Amino acid sequence: MASSDCGKDVTVTIQEAFKEFVAEQEYKGNTERTVEFYTETLNFFLAEAGITQLEELDEKTIRTWLVNRRHLSPNTLRTYDRGLRIITRWFFARGYIEAFPMKNLPKPKAKSREIVTFTPEDIKAMMAEADRREERLRDKALLILLLDTGIRIGEARNLFLHSVNWQENILTVSGKTGERPVPFSTPTRRSLKTYIDQERRASAPSVRHLFLTREGTPMDIETITKHVRRIAVAADVQATRRGAHTFRHTFAVEYIRAGGDVFSLQKILGHTTLEMTRVYVHLAKSDLREAHRKFSPVSRML
Repeated sequence: MASSDCGKDVTVTIQEAFKEFVAEQEYKGNTERTVEFYTETLNFFLAEAGITQLEELDEKTIRTWLVNRRHLSPNTLRTYDRGLRIITRWFFARGYIEAFPMKNLPKPKAKSREIVTFTPEDIKAMMAEADRREERLRDKALLILLLDTGIRIGEARNLFLHSVNWQENILTVSGKTGERPVPFSTPTRRSLKTYIDQERRASAPSVRHLFLTREGTPMDIETITKHVRRIAVAADVQATRRGAHTFRHTFAVEYIRAGGDVFSLQKILGHTTLEMTRVYVHLAKSDLREAHRKFSPVSRML
């Protein structure tokens, strides 16, 4: 626990100090989801570690907790580690604790993510399947939008009619990093417009969400996820992962493959750093090397 020399009240608990941390995050403009992540991380740690006082927040306690969480996936464990580092470093910087308890703790190694993308044949098969369904205009518009923009499932769920700038072909997307503009193509504009004018308007003209269920209520994340997966399964898609997030991966890899730059891709996807965006770059390069090996005239003729 910090001494009185640090200028902090020695009776302050971890949760009380954390309230100040949250207040600063909100002042800085961090999103609600980011604050929720920090809160969930700390509460999970405190409940499992069984501590409440700042003087109990030491290296041994945190190390023991992380070691006991080794049954979690490497990426999940690394995420918890990152959250705790940010929180405890803030406690140290603000004088609530005398030392940064994670200074000498190595970061857990993250497992390389398997990035799966859809093939052109997969996309065509899903579009054909969507065209056979009862809400075919909505389903086609949803799939085309996911492929054309790379937005997350939750971001698609949070789209409203006023989120679409029809003149400039721009979506205002609300995601993990706040609001951002995301461009879309003319074919996507036509598909969205057809869905809204011919199918959506008649179902629930007073509801402002863009994508609605058959009953006229907003589609939630679980509904979108299950719906896209069912279409992929019915279309006999061969990709190992058939969820809506695979559209995001497909968009990113195809964007790089077509000559898009990594910095604009980062902005479109809403990544806070280039770390994840670079994964798509490496995958696209790998695909290009394989394609060159298969189709190079020198490889085939000589």
